[in-house]
Amino acid sequence: MGVGVHLFSLRGIATPLQALAVVLAYVVILVLVQVMTSLSPANVRFMYPVFGLATIAMLTTSVRRLHHAGQTGRWALLTLIPYLGIGVGFIIAGLPQRRTHLNAHNLARFAGYLGIMLILIWSIWRVSYAPYWIPSESMKPTLLVGDYLVAGQAGAKDILRGDVIVIRAHGQSVIKRVIAMPSDRVALQNGQVLINGAPLLQLPIGRFDEVMAPQGPDATRPRCENGVVGDGAVCSKSRYREVWPNGTEYEILNIEMTNFGDTFAEVTVPADTVFVLGDNRDNSIDSRYDRAVLGLGFVPFGDVVGPAKRILFSSSGASLWTVWTWRWDRLFRAIR
Repeated sequence: MGVGVHLFSLRGIATPLQALAVVLAYVVILVLVQVMTSLSPANVRFMYPVFGLATIAMLTTSVRRLHHAGQTGRWALLTLIPYLGIGVGFIIAGLPQRRTHLNAHNLARFAGYLGIMLILIWSIWRVSYAPYWIPSESMKPTLLVGDYLVAGQAGAKDILRGDVIVIRAHGQSVIKRVIAMPSDRVALQNGQVLINGAPLLQLPIGRFDEVMAPQGPDATRPRCENGVVGDGAVCSKSRYREVWPNGTEYEILNIEMTNFGDTFAEVTVPADTVFVLGDNRDNSIDSRYDRAVLGLGFVPFGDVVGPAKRILFSSSGASLWTVWTWRWDRLFRAIR
């Protein structure tokens, strides 16, 4: 078996020096990922396959090192814990070897290789797609607090007016809807969007009602059109369908008619940028507000991660793991 193949094998043994070399290589790659995240966040996705292979190498080498030390390979799972796993890797590398080597059971080895395949698939998948969690209500009713979705990492390529996109801004990811493209003239008058002088049709379609309660891990509470209400009461907003001349349509919310952002003087979108809004128009910090005041302003193409594709699952509780708070009707729902 070649050295490269043996590196990713759960069979055989590994010496302390081999295990130490793998852990150090893993640390170097992890540092590179962190540096690239800061300097070139748009390209960090290309590091994920490398990081995935490094993770697999540390896992498999730790298993073989444990077997060389007469221990069960199950302890190698601790190397998968972020950051703490590095320390575990160094400890495993330093274990003394024994004359009698422990071999893994076939079932355990099968489970190990299955886990390796999942890590590899995830690493390759992350090159093209990125997971995103909705922490605020700025995109209601399209996206709810606690929705977990996947976004394509295609940048601004092929995005269209009306698309929901993930954006990098202020050191984090945010999600909004594209309203205007380069050279478009965009304005708002009393909450109605005008593109190149033509207003988008807004059709009233009733109310958006929800229970006033803490939402998501940040325990945020929704804003209501029907005034200040206590926990357990109904928080209500006006609901509209916004329709484009080409037939594109989606739902938006309105909380008040005199909000500061409801009227926005006409501007022309510069080249290589887009103008975005949140669907919850009176509760969204978006292109109506300059980045100097923590808004988004005109969003450069380089800050666009890509279009949001589909909701994977959704939780109304404070944690993803509280399965009893999952919104089962939102699983795998397409975003439009």
